[in-house]
Amino acid sequence: MIGKVLSKMQSVFPSVSVIVPTYGRPGFLLGAIESVLQQTLKPHEIIIVDDCSPVDLSATIKQVDSTISYHRLPENRGANFARNYGVRVATGELVAFLDDDDEWFIDKLERQSALLQSRSDAEACLCGWRKQKKAGGGNHRRNERVHPFSEVRPEHLLRGNVICGMSGLVARREVMLAEQFDEVLPNGQDWDMYIRLSMRAPIAYVSAALFMYRFGLHDSISLANTTETLEHTKTRLLVLDKHRAWMGEKNYRDRLAVYILRFVLKRPDRLQVIRYSLFRAGILATLKDLWGKASERIGIT
Repeated sequence: MIGKVLSKMQSVFPSVSVIVPTYGRPGFLLGAIESVLQQTLKPHEIIIVDDCSPVDLSATIKQVDSTISYHRLPENRGANFARNYGVRVATGELVAFLDDDDEWFIDKLERQSALLQSRSDAEACLCGWRKQKKAGGGNHRRNERVHPFSEVRPEHLLRGNVICGMSGLVARREVMLAEQFDEVLPNGQDWDMYIRLSMRAPIAYVSAALFMYRFGLHDSISLANTTETLEHTKTRLLVLDKHRAWMGEKNYRDRLAVYILRFVLKRPDRLQVIRYSLFRAGILATLKDLWGKASERIGIT
């Protein structure tokens, strides 16, 4: 009986290719793959794109499922290139992205595929998420990010990506072939993609946490930013410069200050960083962000 239900479900929904870019994290990768294999909606295929990890991961993947499609890139090109490569080799009607350190909840593909199936006007779908601070940690319901709306429009993205990361994106493959990930951007690729997709059509949204976002890894941006140089900080502004005209000058300057001053209180070059924010974002945006940080530290609401 269960087999008949699953078979009927597969025929009702579009075929889904799951794309998992990975680099040198076999332990996390296995957990990500397991979360895909446990989906109530079985994916059409699972594509692992190895961005030239230090160690070949094919043997590790075969331990889990020999049918998984494994592609090892000859050189390290970055996550954006790996995602674009995955879309090109995919054969499903939909493509779903999963970062190798995140995990999907069991009904994620089913709920997002069903919503896209019911929304002929939508080309992509996002969802809420739940934070897991470290490997082996429990669920943190208080750290869920779930919005009450049913679709994501450009105005929802003016303050940056406040929706979800790449592990929440399911989209029609032909759209992702047309709107490829920007391989020049070192960060903000999710925000950049969501802006472009939302300008084409409203992005459908499942108002529920459908994946576990792993936060606080040794190589995460949130930790790296505390020790990065000012030159590295400047490269993170490329995504803002790309969308400056769309954002409008005030929003652009406010976001500049937020990007430049992130973790500034923990940085040894804090005075240099503040001077750079004054130069790029202006006095008002810089003071606004610094006041917000100071107010939060001393408990002013």
